Amino acid sequence: MHASDEPKVLNVYHWYQMIDPSILAQFEAETGIKVHMDVYDSNEILETRLLVGNSGYDVVGPSALPYLARQVPANVYLPLDKTKLPNAKGLDPDIMAHLARADPGNAHALPLVWGLVGIAYNKEKIAAIDPHVDTKSWSMLFDPKELEKFHRCGATMLPEYTDIFLPMYLYLGLSPKSQSLTDLDLSVEQLLKMRPFIERFDSSRPILELFSGEVCLAMVWLSDLERERSRIKNKKRANQIQAVLPKEGTVLWIDTMAIPSDAPHPGNAHAFLNFLLRPDIIAKVTNKSYTANAVPASNPYILPEILTNTGIYPEEKMRPRLFLNEPVSPAFQRRLNRAMTKIRTGR
Repeated sequence: MHASDEPKVLNVYHWYQMIDPSILAQFEAETGIKVHMDVYDSNEILETRLLVGNSGYDVVGPSALPYLARQVPANVYLPLDKTKLPNAKGLDPDIMAHLARADPGNAHALPLVWGLVGIAYNKEKIAAIDPHVDTKSWSMLFDPKELEKFHRCGATMLPEYTDIFLPMYLYLGLSPKSQSLTDLDLSVEQLLKMRPFIERFDSSRPILELFSGEVCLAMVWLSDLERERSRIKNKKRANQIQAVLPKEGTVLWIDTMAIPSDAPHPGNAHAFLNFLLRPDIIAKVTNKSYTANAVPASNPYILPEILTNTGIYPEEKMRPRLFLNEPVSPAFQRRLNRAMTKIRTGR
């Protein structure tokens, strides 16, 4: 069915605070298609809705790994009609190559935004405890001897294995693509040595706590940190928190746009995806969310403070050290889940 043959309706289900209402209003004004948008705050919520079926949604936003990678073989998504997506020709080939690891041939999903896992720390507090620590390396968090010094002022880590194991592999000099049980065991052993000095595993509160002084060291999604920094009026307090893209390399994550296989308005969905990939529109997504996008032609529309921030748009020399998690077998997935439970509980 073509968009012109469908009712002028579009049902979108995407991340909280990702797509600004002004973008939806502009799409409605330009196309006459009325957008109904619901939001979620975890991939698990989205996955449950999709696997049950008959969600009623036309556009959804799964993260590439491990979610999109395991949903595509389950025929959850409609293959994209590239003839209806002329703006997709302007997508960054590097990001598309990363995304193809989760969606072979880039057949079912397009990148909306992408970001990086890094370290954030309080410059004053860390320098007072150890002025010689290597603040450009994962070692300030992953070396138990260093972490033991810093835990008195509060240290936290992200809660998911997708954010933790790949950086640990890089720190230990292991292949980021490894699915060896020996390498997994080495990483678990290192993380268990660190565990007594980790206050908790959390993705939301630590960023606010860094700026309030309640914690001094945290593994974070760098785009979330920079978005929060932009909201703080007291610039001295805002700039006390340093963001680091560790020299060993890190995790790249991609949030996508896809059309469920039972979408009621697939033609309208293609029109919306093509609209979002327009340089002036995708720049609005970046300016609101402080996350990078995969449309280089959008750069002139992006706020300079975002475009020049190397935690959001890393330098070219850093790009070879950015890695998407590998798709894994169900058996290895269970191993990873058990390992993460062991680390969180410390047993």
